[in-house]
Amino acid sequence: MASIPIFCDAHLHPAQLSSWQPFRDSPICASCHSESDINICMNLRHMYPGYILIGFGIHPQNPDLSLLPYLELLTESHAINCIGEAGFDFFTPEYCKKEQAQSLVWRAQLALAIKRGLPLVVHCRKALDRIFADSKYLAKLPAVIFHSFPGTPAEAQSLRRRGIRAFFSFGKQLLNGRRQSVRCAAELEIDWLLAETDAPYQTLKDEKITLPDDILYVYMKIAEMKKLSLAECCDALSTNYFSAFCL
Repeated sequence: MASIPIFCDAHLHPAQLSSWQPFRDSPICASCHSESDINICMNLRHMYPGYILIGFGIHPQNPDLSLLPYLELLTESHAINCIGEAGFDFFTPEYCKKEQAQSLVWRAQLALAIKRGLPLVVHCRKALDRIFADSKYLAKLPAVIFHSFPGTPAEAQSLRRRGIRAFFSFGKQLLNGRRQSVRCAAELEIDWLLAETDAPYQTLKDEKITLPDDILYVYMKIAEMKKLSLAECCDALSTNYFSAFCL
């Protein structure tokens, strides 16, 4: 008997949604950036056991050093499954002014992920050079998940060649035709790909919110690009999801 397809969502923010429940019995990785986020997602994990992985990271848009002790506590108690999203964001002049703080929290989170043997979820905009600069450290991690990977296929392949067990996650930028994202999803090995919604963010034109159910359309697009059936795409990406998050 054929298995029922599941639509693993590698990155979304349940704490910023009015409500969340599993879509077609599919697991998610919840991204948290505050104690309030964690509490909400812990409650959801209790309500829906087996469906929710939880990550906590100090986001580069708000590189708050005071959150580092809390993050360390979460890793010590095994309360989270991964660290992140962490990284760099130089997309606006305002974010660029936080470069020093971004670097400090990035290095601290990278070191902690290595120490605890946890996967790291990376947020990166206009800063791939910073990621490449730390390749030797990223290669020490069990996995690195690039949320909404911003680079080219050649850059993704270069990260892999450097010994980084990298996975490249894509969402609705595939639906709006972002050229580099489309090229990556089309050209990279299927074993390296993940799908996400980033709900409630990453909206298309004229949308007010991204819904968790939109993961279906991301899978449909990847299946089309890879010339796979939807079931085959689900099988491949669910295998990647469980592998990337070391399950």
